[in-house]
Amino acid sequence: YLINTTNFVSNGPIFFYTGNEGDIELFAKNTGLMWDSAPEFNAAIVFAEHRFYGKSQPFSKESYSTVRNLGYLSSEQALADFALLIRYLRNEANFKLSRLVEAQNSSVIAFGGSYGGMLAAWMRIKYPHLVEGAIASSAPVFWFIDMSDSVPEDAYNHIVKRSFVNSGCIEKNILNGWKALENLSLTAIGRAYLNRLFRLDKKSYLNSSNDWIMLKQYLEDIFESMAMVNYPYPSNYLAELPGWPVKVACQFFNRSKDSDEEYAQSMFGIMNLYYNYTGQKQTFCINPEVCEDSAYSALGDLLGWSWQSCTEMVMQQCSSGPPNDFFIKNCPFTVEGQELFCSKFFGKLGYTKALMRPHWSILNYGHRYPTATNIVFSNGYLDPWSAGGWSLKSQLVGPLISIIIKDGAHHYDLRGKHQLDTKSVKEARRLEKLYIKHWRMVSFFKDYSVLLLLLLQVLVVRVISNSDIVRKLGLFPTVMSSISRIHNTSGSRWMTTKTVAKIKLADYNWDVKWYRSMPIDHFSYRNVETFSLKYLANYSHFHCDGPLFFYAGNEGDIEIFAQNTGIMWDLAPQFHAALVFAEHRYYGESKPYGKRSYMDVSRLGYLNDIQALADFAELISFLKTNENELGFCSAGTEIPVIVFGGSYGGMLAAWFRMKYPHIVDGAWASSAPIRNFYGTDINRARVSNVTATIYVNGGCDRKVFSEGFLAIEKLSKTEEGRMKLNQIFHSKPGYEMESSDDFTSLYSYMYSAIFYMAMTDYPYPVDFLTPLPSYPVKYVCQFATKAETNDEGLAEQLFNIINVYYNYTGQLSYHCFTNNCTTLSPFQNSNEDTAWHWQCCTSLTVQNCDQGGENDFFLNTCNDSIIKYCNELFEDIGYNSDFYKSQDVMIRYGMIYNATSNIIFSNGNLDPWSGGGVYENSPGVTDAMKRGVYVFYMSDAAHHLDLRTPNTCDPPSVSYERFQVVNILKCWVYKNCTELPLSIPLPNNTGWQVPDDCKFIKYGYPWGYTESKVYFHPNIHQSIANN
Repeated sequence: YLINTTNFVSNGPIFFYTGNEGDIELFAKNTGLMWDSAPEFNAAIVFAEHRFYGKSQPFSKESYSTVRNLGYLSSEQALADFALLIRYLRNEANFKLSRLVEAQNSSVIAFGGSYGGMLAAWMRIKYPHLVEGAIASSAPVFWFIDMSDSVPEDAYNHIVKRSFVNSGCIEKNILNGWKALENLSLTAIGRAYLNRLFRLDKKSYLNSSNDWIMLKQYLEDIFESMAMVNYPYPSNYLAELPGWPVKVACQFFNRSKDSDEEYAQSMFGIMNLYYNYTGQKQTFCINPEVCEDSAYSALGDLLGWSWQSCTEMVMQQCSSGPPNDFFIKNCPFTVEGQELFCSKFFGKLGYTKALMRPHWSILNYGHRYPTATNIVFSNGYLDPWSAGGWSLKSQLVGPLISIIIKDGAHHYDLRGKHQLDTKSVKEARRLEKLYIKHWRMVSFFKDYSVLLLLLLQVLVVRVISNSDIVRKLGLFPTVMSSISRIHNTSGSRWMTTKTVAKIKLADYNWDVKWYRSMPIDHFSYRNVETFSLKYLANYSHFHCDGPLFFYAGNEGDIEIFAQNTGIMWDLAPQFHAALVFAEHRYYGESKPYGKRSYMDVSRLGYLNDIQALADFAELISFLKTNENELGFCSAGTEIPVIVFGGSYGGMLAAWFRMKYPHIVDGAWASSAPIRNFYGTDINRARVSNVTATIYVNGGCDRKVFSEGFLAIEKLSKTEEGRMKLNQIFHSKPGYEMESSDDFTSLYSYMYSAIFYMAMTDYPYPVDFLTPLPSYPVKYVCQFATKAETNDEGLAEQLFNIINVYYNYTGQLSYHCFTNNCTTLSPFQNSNEDTAWHWQCCTSLTVQNCDQGGENDFFLNTCNDSIIKYCNELFEDIGYNSDFYKSQDVMIRYGMIYNATSNIIFSNGNLDPWSGGGVYENSPGVTDAMKRGVYVFYMSDAAHHLDLRTPNTCDPPSVSYERFQVVNILKCWVYKNCTELPLSIPLPNNTGWQVPDDCKFIKYGYPWGYTESKVYFHPNIHQSIANN
């Protein structure tokens, strides 16, 4: 990357150019707007080179040698590079050698032109927590074939023709020029004439009648390129050219000629103007197979862009001839034709047509930007690429801005100031700087009203009031999944739960289906393998006016989540919703490599959250278009998508909305520990603190745990003590504790029961992870009201507590917890364990530990052993510490939510994972609440209780939260709300008692509440709802 800090001051902005398809120096020299504006903004200037271009070759000279190497060239990978670089520049990840000093609070403004403009816009869309705004000039973001209103395939050359004709060229003369070249190429004498006239290098001589096609394509590139760089002054961006070069070129085509030779001379005239304006070029080489001459050779190695156009950047372009344009007709553009070209061009590297994914760019980035803000899209009327721009109409007000430069060519506004600049480009630059000031002021002050005076001269700014009342929460809970994991550092193990007995809460029926062609890798183009992703579907209530309720499957068999997310089933008839539960890759039966999925890092490496989200995006696209699914609805039917998820699934639901807002209309993220990662202000012992608090508030004496664990550790050190423990804990014969090392296993066994019992502290009996009574924590606290004073007594108290979890039904004769135990416990499933451990040892690096003391009642296990443990766990399959990406979640999703919209974050005070959740005081949430983000904190509620089937024993806080959520979902689904519903504080359940008879409620909305007057509980209070 190139950097200039001449004008930078402490925490000043960073002007960041998202490098495109060429040497970064070329763009640094031709993006004068950044240099001209830096002094005014006290900005640092950074030009980041795109991977595989210029000197940024990941595999040095071998970068283009094989598909295995070149497959890492993609826009998504480049954006991730830029994100990491921005973090480094701002020293957000505690890099030892940050390039910018005092830049932690620097706002980043992305700049880019053409493909770089697309990257700048997508950078803001995908990484709004890192990029405050973007100037996307001449960015053909919609030039893809997977749109209902796709850009016409011949639009580019239509604009080329328009530019030339409006500059004085006579179209017929250009058409006659093509015909003359073809006529002359038919004879040896004619070809010899063309070889001399065009001063062709001998290795690119025209030797047959078909060779004129090379010359035609060479000249077509010149017409197209000259239209792109049609600036009013001399320039040298792609070639040395005079001012208004198109007008200069029209001197060759403004009058009729008398012969083919004369028309050929006109064609040579434009070629010589473009390639040899300085008069120094002696010969021209036009055969692309042996020559490096190209209209775009100034960009550097052209193989990179050719590769991208053969994988993700499949843009439909062709010539339809007169009257659309003045080129030889070669339309229609077909994917099959592009595949044929790409296979021929890259076949020797291992390319196959399976590597081309023409629909992915639109699926990944969107054909609309419903939640995007702070992007200026500028396009010039003279620019052929403008046809694929965000808008061809000026729009100066709103979250997205469109500026049209009437006499502007390709990213003219990004160029430096020049005395011959037109009025329209001067105005465009002035507006762009005003918008940058606007974004920066909003970033610093979070108040749009301060900008009225600044922008009054050009636009009307919507003033957003900051008068929202922020409700203070006394306790900020955390989360994880219904199949949850704990990191018990004392045992250096992550534990996994698996349902023992699956119970259907109601008559839930589904069809088991498979998406058979899911790409194993969505973000690089080196692996053409696919796998079958399992999903469960129920369309019995679906009408074409209804939504798709989509569950983002988490770490386990998808059936578990379908059975225990009853709220989706309960609301489906009311919304006419289709129900789909998608299994997470590498879990359940969705294993990409079957039994070999966990054998080495080359296979297991495709397991991460971002690949899973891409699976869901691909699946939803399939569901909406396949006639056997939801695609039978009439053309143009918009099916809203609401994503549900609990725990890790809740994290996925929220991240899905953040990364794919063009696919997901809203998300309900229950018990999602989305902030439980490095880089936040969350204490890594917070989950343990909440766990201990739940037991103490349930009536337990904390000393039963804190002193009990020490007592058991002490007993385990002697043979006599271990004998007592084997007797107290009913150790399975043959698997008794035999050494002090067995304490680790017993501690983990106890820890798991204590943690999961808190997590599933539901108000009615459940059989989710294991059979439990209602409010099991309060139930077990009857055995722990006062700590015993001797070691054996403390051990017996702890046994009585965990025995409820493992043996509430009384059917278990013995407990088997030592490492040599061969009977699978509820926490052992080797495949699921391996998958989850891998995620926690790579990108999903949740920060958890037990601090003991005043924080919690567990043993102090806060140390840095996790990487060591991961190395030991996966070293046999090729893992090393470089795989541990502690900053991945922070970089990918961010922990500031001001750009977030349409997500419901719900947590319960009885859930240990609530400590890592999103709350009203989380960074950026105050702003996000104006954009459809809701935060609910429910009293007497455990792990994603609100997603379970409604029950007569649900506390009022949960029932009223569900009632409010339904009204929010109505707005998201039907899009008929002039204002989003207000979030009304939930009751604290004072005076509420759990009913004696608990029953599931089927289709019970509104559960006793009304929209005009909301009654919580007869003994609590009533509140007026104004929504």
